[in-house]
Amino acid sequence: GIIKAHKGHIEVFSEVGRGTKFVVYIPQYEAVNVSKSKQEEKIIILADDEVMLQDLLAELLESVNYQVIKVQSGEEVIKLMTEEIRGDLIIIDFNMPGMNGIECLKKLQELKINLPVILSSGSMNIGSRYDLSKVRIDAIINKPYDFDSMLETVKRLT
Repeated sequence: GIIKAHKGHIEVFSEVGRGTKFVVYIPQYEAVNVSKSKQEEKIIILADDEVMLQDLLAELLESVNYQVIKVQSGEEVIKLMTEEIRGDLIIIDFNMPGMNGIECLKKLQELKINLPVILSSGSMNIGSRYDLSKVRIDAIINKPYDFDSMLETVKRLT
């Protein structure tokens, strides 16, 4: 599948008693001079402990040239944002083990890290359990994602 995806093919030669030979053909890479789009310069921090959903969303964002850094906990977001890199947008799941999304956003606010935030959740009633006005949340998107809506929101906030 990987070879076909790169427009290549495989030839197989086999002789009893002598073995098998696989020859893999992949077209030569030719660099294309393309100017960077606005999205290619944007880094999105994607925090979600549901790996499959995280991978799907990252693939969608990368397909339109965003750079995506995937983490699986609020603690990882804090570490990343304080020690390693500054993002342009955070997409953070509400319900993660350890530090949930709201607690993470409060900590970022205390650290004076201020960037657009999309809070994602499978719970419809987060607003009734938490005072969301005390943290920066620019959009809330419920799971399961409507990917068109998510992409539109990301583009609007970056």
